[in-house]
Amino acid sequence: MTSYQTILGLDTSTNVQAIGLLDGERMLDERSRRVPFNHSSSLLANVDETLSAHEREPADLDGIAVGIGPGSFTGTRISLALAKALARRLDIPLAAISTLAAVAYRSTRAHPDAVVVPALNAGRDEVYVGTYTARDGSFRRLEDDRLQSVSNVVDALERRRGDGASIVVLGSAVEAYDDFGDLHDDIVVLEPSFGSPSPLSVAHLGRRRLIDTDGDGDSIHETEPNYIRPSSAEENLKAGNLNVSGL
Repeated sequence: MTSYQTILGLDTSTNVQAIGLLDGERMLDERSRRVPFNHSSSLLANVDETLSAHEREPADLDGIAVGIGPGSFTGTRISLALAKALARRLDIPLAAISTLAAVAYRSTRAHPDAVVVPALNAGRDEVYVGTYTARDGSFRRLEDDRLQSVSNVVDALERRRGDGASIVVLGSAVEAYDDFGDLHDDIVVLEPSFGSPSPLSVAHLGRRRLIDTDGDGDSIHETEPNYIRPSSAEENLKAGNLNVSGL
């Protein structure tokens, strides 16, 4: 049985392009670049550069892990499309990873007794939020990733603190909304540098998923982005506001 030694991790669901290369438990490379425009113009070249820097070829990969959101509608599709294409061409498994899990994972390792709450800015005074922990010695999700108003997230954090939980909050929503600055001092709010999906986290979570599923991973054909919120076009179509004449 393969150990899924060499894993490529990708996430472009935020404005940070995350590329990681894993050799077993050892991270060979992790590159996080802020991309001001579209990830599609640089992602493939940066993947090639990362592999070449470690004298690796695409054929050396044992699996690919990719963040599937929630996040940017366009950005999420770009890395997922590349991951699917590589997995199909190389005949290797694909592991689909929650972007919120990839944000939380590194911090659960640094705060193993805490409930870690990744919160990404979704606009419209809303937040993509998850709830994760490593209290039992293994990383796990406590609640489904979801979309909530900023006020509801802040209220839920205060209630959880009132129940005696140790809480860590991080992500782009912390920078975007002042409400998070009013949280009780007992709640640890991490600085912005911890707020993006870590390439190391994507790759490690992907490798673990491949091992746990004996290499089955996730279907190349059926895996789709987890947007949580419908796109503006979908919302307009549902409301009957989208002009589709001539299509």
